[in-house]
Amino acid sequence: MSDYRFARRAEVVGYSVYDDLRDAIVDYIAEDVVNATCDNVLVIKGAEYATELALRV
Repeated sequence: MSDYRFARRAEVVGYSVYDDLRDAIVDYIAEDVVNATCDNVLVIKGAEYATELALRV
């Protein structure tokens, strides 16, 4: 959980440790004519995190 907290704190101050990965994901899905930005992409460490987040939202 500390990795997520670190990444979230970094984003709050305007820096994300996952910017390059998020850019690559946006470029990849743009090939399928999906309009997205880095703000629409959330990178999470592990399937358990993703499942928990999805169930909470």
